[in-house]
Amino acid sequence: TLLLIGGWVEGSEKYSKLAADSRRRKNFAKNTANFLSTHNFDGFHLHWEYPAHRGGAPEDKQNLVHLLQDLSDECKPKDLILSVNVRVQRETVQKAYDLKNIARIVDFMTLMAFDLHGPWDKKIGFSAPLRGDGELNLESRLNYIRSFGVPAEKLILAVPFYGRTYVTNQRGNIGDDTINNSGFAGPFFGEEGFLGYNEICHLRKQQEWQEVKFDSRASQAVGKFTKDGLTHVVTFDTPRSIANKVKFAVDEGLGGIWTWFVDSGETNYLKFI
Repeated sequence: TLLLIGGWVEGSEKYSKLAADSRRRKNFAKNTANFLSTHNFDGFHLHWEYPAHRGGAPEDKQNLVHLLQDLSDECKPKDLILSVNVRVQRETVQKAYDLKNIARIVDFMTLMAFDLHGPWDKKIGFSAPLRGDGELNLESRLNYIRSFGVPAEKLILAVPFYGRTYVTNQRGNIGDDTINNSGFAGPFFGEEGFLGYNEICHLRKQQEWQEVKFDSRASQAVGKFTKDGLTHVVTFDTPRSIANKVKFAVDEGLGGIWTWFVDSGETNYLKFI
């Protein structure tokens, strides 16, 4: 069990200020290691979204390395695990991460290999395709991260327990059809453009879907239903997707799999793919 801090809502500014101050970094590292030991955690995960972005500074790229080194200096003598999240898009990596030096310090990197496409693209796409054209797929992003000399066994691959949603007045074709808003929300999370897997299962029971197809190259499903005269589209991972991605991780010699996130799961899921 690792203690995690950070996340999207936290933003970047406070972490940027912490990492820029040598005294604060060392105090933080010492206090963190002591807290972990006191409460019997196995380690610490830094989930900074993202260095040099969202209120951060260009210096965050190197300051993150300094922060992780200070944390390692305190955690390793106590036999505590240290890990960090890494966004996989090229433009983020180039600004945010010194991957070679981060890999030298941490035990694991959790790759945020999801949300590669979404409603923000203004067209329909797979959110976490295993393979596909261009750079925005898991296979391509893994090869890119490893090109910095990061050992495969330190990489933990993400699988999403949610889907991305779209609304269009067209047929809902992947890569072609444009959308006319930010996607539709589900009944539980209420977030536009997002459906937890439990919401997908719920809507499958409540709504008549015209089709749900599995794309073997992307290893993701795309589902469609019509509401108020508009085509509603969801792209998401299924049990088959997860199995394929786990096999991919094993074949590539990766350190493991992580999921975002458990409370969007469905214990009595409908295996409709």
